[in-house]
Amino acid sequence: SYAPKVGVRPKALQVKGYKARWGSCKLDGQIQLNWRLIHGPLEIIDYVVVHELCHMLEHNHSRAYWSEVARVMPDFQHRRKWLVDYGSTLTL
Repeated sequence: SYAPKVGVRPKALQVKGYKARWGSCKLDGQIQLNWRLIHGPLEIIDYVVVHELCHMLEHNHSRAYWSEVARVMPDFQHRRKWLVDYGSTLTL
């Protein structure tokens, strides 16, 4: 689990049918993930999970936020690029 590495404890996890995002983190600590991620590699799912967990510390995309993502997952940029390049293929 990545939650202990980030140092947070999410309130809940939901799977949703987003059209234009891979996940979200609500201010109350609920993490929501796009169901289409199940069609992707585990390392990509892990990246989205870490991305959303880090939003529990920094609810923005500031330099401090990306520094936290890099601390937990040093190769996040490779995984993020995969989503940009191949995310549209994650469909039924």
